[in-house]
Amino acid sequence: MNGPDRESQDSPIVIAATVVGEALPEQVGNVIGPYKLLQRIGEGGFGVIYMAEQERPVRRTVALKIIKPGMDTAQVIARFESERQALALMDHPNIAKVLDAGATASGHPYFVMELVKGVPITDFCDRNHLAPDARLKLFIDVCHAIQHAHHKGIIHRDIKPSNVLVSLHDGLPVVKVIDFGVAKAIAQKLTQRTLFTAYGQMVGTPAYMSPEQAEMSGLDIDTRSDVYSLGVLLYELLTGTTPLQAERLRQAGYAEIQRLIREEDPPRPSTRLSSLGDSATVVAGNRGLDLKGLEQVLSSDLDWVVMKALEKDRNRRYATPGSFAEDVERYLCNEPILARPPSRVYRLKKLVQRNRGTVLTGTAVGLALVVGAVAATWQAVRATRAEREAQAAKDDALLREAETKAALDFVENRVFAAARPVGQAGGLGREVSLKKAIESALPYIEKSFSDEPLIEARLRLTLAKSFYFLGDAKTAAGLQETARALFTRYRGHDHADTLLSMSELANSYSSLGRWDDALRLEEETLALRKATLGPDHPDTLKSMNNLAISYGALGRFPEELKLHEETLALCQAKLGRRDSQTLSSMLSVAYAYNDVGRPRDAIKLIEQVLAVQKSDLGRAIPTRCGRCPSWPIPIMTPAGTARPSSCRKRRSSSKSSTWVRTIQRH
Repeated sequence: MNGPDRESQDSPIVIAATVVGEALPEQVGNVIGPYKLLQRIGEGGFGVIYMAEQERPVRRTVALKIIKPGMDTAQVIARFESERQALALMDHPNIAKVLDAGATASGHPYFVMELVKGVPITDFCDRNHLAPDARLKLFIDVCHAIQHAHHKGIIHRDIKPSNVLVSLHDGLPVVKVIDFGVAKAIAQKLTQRTLFTAYGQMVGTPAYMSPEQAEMSGLDIDTRSDVYSLGVLLYELLTGTTPLQAERLRQAGYAEIQRLIREEDPPRPSTRLSSLGDSATVVAGNRGLDLKGLEQVLSSDLDWVVMKALEKDRNRRYATPGSFAEDVERYLCNEPILARPPSRVYRLKKLVQRNRGTVLTGTAVGLALVVGAVAATWQAVRATRAEREAQAAKDDALLREAETKAALDFVENRVFAAARPVGQAGGLGREVSLKKAIESALPYIEKSFSDEPLIEARLRLTLAKSFYFLGDAKTAAGLQETARALFTRYRGHDHADTLLSMSELANSYSSLGRWDDALRLEEETLALRKATLGPDHPDTLKSMNNLAISYGALGRFPEELKLHEETLALCQAKLGRRDSQTLSSMLSVAYAYNDVGRPRDAIKLIEQVLAVQKSDLGRAIPTRCGRCPSWPIPIMTPAGTARPSSCRKRRSSSKSSTWVRTIQRH
């Protein structure tokens, strides 16, 4: 395809496909009007195409199409004039142009077109081993040409490779759409002669024909029929074969051809390759790829682009050739395509339509089997789950029992033993302090439970609480850090024991003035407790309170107030407005109001707490201070007179602020 001379030697110029042997009165060398016939270059169902030389008013080489002798019936002449008028309406660089028209001396009508020295698009792509992307770019030009025809009100109805030619212009491939011999006008009459398609007559080429073209019904043909044919053309450009193979159609009868076109869904391009056998390697080589590489290219979005154009239901195809081309361009630009896989519901509907009787019977049998299987499976799952839960509860109870026994034994033999006389079984004397007694037991923890890490973790957490309340937060933090590591390793990062160790470690950090460390740990603990226990679990509410206190200690008073208010709302919804934990949360909010400069709101809340206490009990009760949950503080005197909390005064002192923050925690 390096020029006209090369083209004439390699292959004939393909314009149409049907060959007849009848002699023609117009022969090579004859002159028709200003045109001298040089060479017969193609034939169609009712016309013959010559390469001719125009002698006047300009000299140029053209293509001249003339009706065959014996074919000049009224219907054929109408078709011929329709094609001539259709081509005359269009002006597009990728559609062959009509230059002139007339009749021969014998009365046969003819028209003159530009000479397209090209070969079918599939042959051109294969000879030049064009990659899929290069083929797609040529195909986009074809779509634009057909879109132009549709804008002019013309449906081609016979799009196929032999009607889409490619030639080289200045070394660049250019497509030309030809042969509008069976075109249909949708907005105007192309000829004054009577032109119609007989009932039950298929117009077009079966391998490229849309389902509605093959349908013997009142369904009219519209532009989406050409979209289907374009889909077949793209399918062939990518796979080297049509969805319905020509050999199969040649062997089928008329009714079977119609059925195949209307009902048989084609395989996706990527899967069609596997059915080609040894020729698949040749197909891939013609596209500059190996077989695996071509399958990978096709199995991406290209599969869905092609299959959308080949939908049997035309409402599911691309609406126009232009939108088809746009989706191909999106693929080339690595943009999301509009074509999407058909839904499972749609695929099931198509299956039922094709196999209604079989599907109904199979569904009834299958449904009975499924119901039985589901029932049996559900019972088995429930039994297994119950058994597993019972076993887990039993194991947990045994572990707790072992932990309790080990802790009691350790306390008795290691801690309480310190009160024995000096030198007697670990005794330190009867005057030994509790702190000294516990400290003396610490070295034995790891030695005593080296093979029982969960018991060791539980014991460390228990002793850490004693050190915490004895004022030794540093030792408590060390024990809690080890306990947390053990629980995380053997229980998991979100187990209740792990979260408890994290919460108590945060308390120790706060006592040590490590507010930033405490804050990070409390935020992590709260997130995990919300996820595992829920937003209104008592442990979750405890974490919310502790985190709010840390916000206040760091001067982040608006965040402190917001979290305390959230905690109060959850307490009221979960526990009720008269629960002691709800009342404690109300006090926390009241103190937070004071932090942000809202003393009136603070007093109002405290008065509400007092009102609840009076109405419920009529006497003073030990209510946990909102800021000191571990320290019961009388909110009322026995006489019923309110008095300020002592811890509130301490908080205002900078020297005691760390201590106050510590006792506010759970």
